[in-house]
Amino acid sequence: MYSMLRAKFMSEGHDNEKPSYLTELKKFYLESVSRSALLILYLVFFLYAAIFYSDHAVLALKFVWYIFWLHTSLLDLSFLFWGALFFISLLVPFAASLYAIAMPFEICKLRWGRNHTVALIILIAIAAGDLMYMMDRALVYLETKKPVIAFLEHKQLKENLTAKNAEVLKK
Repeated sequence: MYSMLRAKFMSEGHDNEKPSYLTELKKFYLESVSRSALLILYLVFFLYAAIFYSDHAVLALKFVWYIFWLHTSLLDLSFLFWGALFFISLLVPFAASLYAIAMPFEICKLRWGRNHTVALIILIAIAAGDLMYMMDRALVYLETKKPVIAFLEHKQLKENLTAKNAEVLKK
């Protein structure tokens, strides 16, 4: 009896500790034998997309910093609208790729049937891919607008992006 009470008392503080979300996510993708190779490829693709688009997130922060230091009373209203669209177009693909990584884990916690779960994961992957593609096309269009051109030229990024996008548009 004493040993049972002692064991319960000693483990009381440890039973309530919940593993972090990242630990659970890692366990979901990598430690389960029942996971398929397709799920690991899914993780690799969207992890690569998150890394790829992390540069966009940094550029978005630089854009906000650039606008913050301008005298906005002297700016045209187009800086507000085109700048906001540029900012959103930079951040959405990064956020979509991160969200796409977490969604299969969240869907599997719902305990739906296997067919529903797989179908929903495929749908999310397609939607995230489409969203990233649309935002990339929007960036190609937005780089031709005056406020965005001013920022890119100020940061000496205009030549690099124009050359890259010219190649993409030729295809």
